[in-house]
Amino acid sequence: MGEKAWKTTERRECRRLGIQKLGGTRKDLPDGVDDNVVVEIKYSKNFPQWITEILNEAKVKAKEFQQRDGKDRKPIGLLKRRHCPDTIILMWGSDWRDWYGVIKTNGTATDKR
Repeated sequence: MGEKAWKTTERRECRRLGIQKLGGTRKDLPDGVDDNVVVEIKYSKNFPQWITEILNEAKVKAKEFQQRDGKDRKPIGLLKRRHCPDTIILMWGSDWRDWYGVIKTNGTATDKR
């Protein structure tokens, strides 16, 4: 019997970010951690289509602006909930890695900005 999809996803995403995989079934630990971030990863076969649409729309508009002025901008989406003082920022993982690189490589920070 194979490994559960959520566990495989957590392991893969921590590796992609270059962070230590923790967690598992222990609720007191995050899924991943390093000196700069604590990461919680949620796996789902489906999530609302409008989330994908927000990010795809931002990606199209970022490319349009790049054609105008040549500046490389990363697309992000913002989710604002009514009566909530804060905002959730959405970004494709591939855009994060292109922009920031992995968080650590061989014990040193990698910054692609």
